Amino acid sequence: MRFRRTERVPVQNLFVHIPAKVDYGMCALLALAERGEPATAQVLAQSQGLPPNIGAAEHLQDVWVAVRAGLRRVLDTVTLEDVIRGKLPRSVAKLIEDPDAWAPRR
Repeated sequence: MRFRRTERVPVQNLFVHIPAKVDYGMCALLALAERGEPATAQVLAQSQGLPPNIGAAEHLQDVWVAVRAGLRRVLDTVTLEDVIRGKLPRSVAKLIEDPDAWAPRR
């Protein structure tokens, strides 16, 4: 099934502008969800009649490796004793001192 809007121009009204890149990305995500199995960006683009360069996520693995490294920096330095005593390593305490660390994302 192809997921696409009826027009191939950016949708605009007084409140919202949806760029084609976002529209293409949503079409690809819907197609991926419908497939129920992994697929490359090229396969998704072809199945939806989208430009072949959408969803270029070649550096996404780098982001996940950085996330894992960040978690390790915290988890590898904090012991159960640190948690029980409420005395975290300075590098971890510094992270939680940032008010933005406590702010929810929406």
